[in-house]
Amino acid sequence: CGNFCLRLVVVQSMQKYLYGLGEVPASWPQSALKAQVIAARSYALDKVKRLGQHREPCDCAVFDSTFDQAYIGDSKRTGSGQYWDDWKRAVDTTDRKVAVFDGSAIQALYSSSSGGHTEHNENVWGGSALPYLRGVPDGPDAVGDVPNHKWRVVMGFNQFESKLNAAFGIGNLKKFKVLKPRGVSGRVTVVKASDRGGVRIVGSRQTVRKSGWDVRNALGLRDTLFRVRIVHSVGQQFVTKYRRLDGATGRTTSRTYPVPRGGKRVLGRAQNFKHGRLTSRKGVAEVTWQFGHVLRKYNRIGRERSRLGMPTSDVWGPGRFRAATYTKGMITWSKKTGAHTIRARFKDLYQRL
Repeated sequence: CGNFCLRLVVVQSMQKYLYGLGEVPASWPQSALKAQVIAARSYALDKVKRLGQHREPCDCAVFDSTFDQAYIGDSKRTGSGQYWDDWKRAVDTTDRKVAVFDGSAIQALYSSSSGGHTEHNENVWGGSALPYLRGVPDGPDAVGDVPNHKWRVVMGFNQFESKLNAAFGIGNLKKFKVLKPRGVSGRVTVVKASDRGGVRIVGSRQTVRKSGWDVRNALGLRDTLFRVRIVHSVGQQFVTKYRRLDGATGRTTSRTYPVPRGGKRVLGRAQNFKHGRLTSRKGVAEVTWQFGHVLRKYNRIGRERSRLGMPTSDVWGPGRFRAATYTKGMITWSKKTGAHTIRARFKDLYQRL
């Protein structure tokens, strides 16, 4: 009987499979149940035709999880109570009905939430654009009882770094940047041209470019519609000074790190903030705050590696004059003269004058 028998077996097995589908509650309205059944049938039929019945590692056509479609078997019947007949009726009355494009069942992708906008398929998984998988606005997704419309994941920096290293072997995280362009929905895309799309992750071992989907899986996120904000905690040695400055430093922009960076002899530790840098010297309890033109000059001459050495004071000075002292000199700045260094042999006399 050839193809006829094959079609008959697929149709009969498909109905039994759909009876046990656990994607939506059976208590939903009948029209919603029918739409779900048609989408699920279309999805499964497309998988069978494109990938066959013996996919690895399940030796099946469709995985029984959200990797494909959530399947719960007879638990659908026993757990649906009075609504079981509604679900069975939706499966029976839509028998053999599928959504098609150019005569073939479509890849009927669906999710519990779209975040307010769906996405072009090639931006999420790459490959060729499919005319029926275009990103469109989804206003109803924003209703109050959709729990995944907006979501947030909070993790410590060490955990964030560890997950990225485990997935991509980057070592210590130095930089994490979502590259433009994003998709039509704002989602992070696949890696496209050499400098377009995806995420650039710079680590101590290597720099990698990864798709939004790869990063989503690595970090355990719910979608590729995400933004990452790295907020570092204030180092223990800087907390007292930070509180005393009462927010003048702004938020942290780095972890604490040894100074000078990469040096054989550690002279202290530092931490970067939106408005400057806190530094502590080894064996000295005092913490100094550098900022503005003075800090920019210090950065240009090499920071702790320069001939000025470690900072020994906050930036100070009246009016439009600013200065800071270091173990081997000073930096002074004024609007008229700009920033200049004063070496140790002149520092004491300069301050007395």
